[in-house]
Formats: sequence, C-alpha cells, structure tokens
Amino acid sequence: MSVSRWLDPHYSSEYVDGAEHILRDYLVPALMRAEEVTAHRVASLLAPVKGHRMAKAAMEMAVLDAELRASGTSFATALIHQGLGGVRVSVEHHGLRPAAA
Repeated sequence: MSVSRWLDPHYSSEYVDGAEHILRDYLVPALMRAEEVTAHRVASLLAPVKGHRMAKAAMEMAVLDAELRASGTSFATALIHQGLGGVRVSVEHHGLRPAAA
C-alpha cells in the first residue's frame, strides 16, 4: 500500500489530512478546555466528537507519552507493570559467536 492512500479520503474515512483537521480544530481544543487531562481521561473528554478513532488514538498516545516521560517511566515498563496489557517475554541469549572462517 502506498503512503498516498493514507492521505486519500476515497480510501478510508480516516486519513492523515482529516485527522490533522480533527486534531487541530476539535480534539486539541477539547483537551485544552479540560481542567485535568490524563491518559485515562482522554477517551471520555473526546467522546463528544463522534468517530475519528485514528485522531483520538494519536491524542491519547501523545498524552500517555507526556505522562510517562514526566515520570521517567519507559513505555515498556508501563505496559508490563502499570496494567496496560503488556507481557514480558524473555529471549535466550548465547552471546556473540565468531564468524566462520
């Protein structure tokens, strides 16, 4: 799939230019008006705007990223230890092996 498809409203109801418009004109102002904005509250704060899942997800991830950076927590740590649904998977490591001659 070409990148231009994500810019085309004929391909999907959610497209990059549309998401930018919704973010700029509706979602960001809605969060700016809110008294308290947290990643857990973003969905309810943006609920009055119908649809636009891509733009809402981008906004929620941006708020979560800001929260995690402010607390010094990595996204991986948040996934595993803060109930965001991550699963820790270990990978067996045997060290580097010399290249065959």
